[in-house]
Amino acid sequence: MATIGVNRSGPGGSSYPTLKNGKFVARNISMLTLLQAAYALTMLRIVGPGWMEKERYDLDGKSPEGVSDSQLIPMLQALVKDRFQIVSHRETREMPIVELRTAKEGAKMSAYDPAHPIVPAPNRGRGGAVIVGRSLRKC
Repeated sequence: MATIGVNRSGPGGSSYPTLKNGKFVARNISMLTLLQAAYALTMLRIVGPGWMEKERYDLDGKSPEGVSDSQLIPMLQALVKDRFQIVSHRETREMPIVELRTAKEGAKMSAYDPAHPIVPAPNRGRGGAVIVGRSLRKC
């Protein structure tokens, strides 16, 4: 059994969905966050219309007696499909990425060249990291 309601309080003060002891609780979450929880995806892997980040919902659910927590994720996926009529598919896309390196003059960003893969610089005790990312949105 589950109840879903529209939350009109705005984007602040949300709680990430929790699935525990046969219960599902989420407050003031976007559809994007709900899909992240239901399908174990990062935000960058979900593409959809703008309302998915703006509309907010409160959800309360309880599984039938004897249902283990490991069965809650498939039940959450079914709930999303049933109540929101969400249709999804998986696809592979080539996406532009950038390479960020620290230079003497400061951080510089350039398009990644697959012919010259990223080779992390030796750490030498100063700390540092190579960050590889991608953008799904046009700037």
